[in-house]
Amino acid sequence: MSKIGKSKPKSSKKLFKDKNIEVILNNDNNSIEFRFKKYISSEGFKKELDQVYDCFFVEGCKKALCDMRKMGAIPPEAQQWIDTTWMPRMIHLGVKTLAFVTPSSASIEYTIDQVREQRAEKEAQAGVKTFFYSTIEAARDCLTSMVLEQEEE
Repeated sequence: MSKIGKSKPKSSKKLFKDKNIEVILNNDNNSIEFRFKKYISSEGFKKELDQVYDCFFVEGCKKALCDMRKMGAIPPEAQQWIDTTWMPRMIHLGVKTLAFVTPSSASIEYTIDQVREQRAEKEAQAGVKTFFYSTIEAARDCLTSMVLEQEEE
């Protein structure tokens, strides 16, 4: 079994791993998957997302899967940094599809709803599609269906 999820992609490559995060290239759907292993402070969160950005920069992927199930709440300072710095950088790289695997927790769902409302207009203007799922399999299926849609065009 993969440490990223219950099922391992048929073709993947580990890009980065430390005590807080694991990042793989999923060749099955041409995406980068990153999984937070635990709660991280605001500064640690920024450091880890900079590593994720570097992986996207090197690999040139346009789709992301973020597994947030073990992460806990995003510190407010980190969320602001994501909105003002990290996401614009990711969009500049050409990342257009984000699939999030979220924990089933009322407080986390409330935070995600707030973030979704705040970013919806900016992401729509940039042509970014964001999806939220409760399982990694559903998120992978979403990104795989994006591959199939692009092939049909």
